[in-house]
Amino acid sequence: MEYRYKPEDVPNYQRWQKRVERFAETFPAEVFKWFGWVSAIAAVHVVDERLESSWLQVLAVVLSLLLVMRIQWFLGIKHPETLEPDGSLLVRFRPWKILISIPATAFAYFLAFYMASLIVKSELLPPSPQLKAAPAETPKPITVAPQLPTAVPKVKPAEAPKRPSTGPG
Repeated sequence: MEYRYKPEDVPNYQRWQKRVERFAETFPAEVFKWFGWVSAIAAVHVVDERLESSWLQVLAVVLSLLLVMRIQWFLGIKHPETLEPDGSLLVRFRPWKILISIPATAFAYFLAFYMASLIVKSELLPPSPQLKAAPAETPKPITVAPQLPTAVPKVKPAEAPKRPSTGPG
């Protein structure tokens, strides 16, 4: 299959082809880096679930903020700055980049929490160290209580009066 581009379309085609190649080279590698960050945050959450330590919660927040910075760096949130001749600085904000980074960060953070909850709920992890620290008591064997002797009634049961027999019949 072939397609011949007109000479005036060649620069546009080559520009788009370079963008596609650059995206294909950088995006998969960056996604795996994000997945590594998400895995690290999930691991911190798992350990925090087990130990219930406040400093691990702080570490998870710090790692999450670093992930936000990483995502924004990849998306190119750095806004172009131009030094004007009068010495002022002109910054051109790109709101669409910020709008893209917010859901990407939220998704990464949700994925980290979801992975952590799946790991904690699964039975793949050994029991918590806190549970191992206290020696387990050996269960006492169940013994049946001895049967008390049944009491002999002191009163004889009442007997029905005998009816006189009236003969055969």
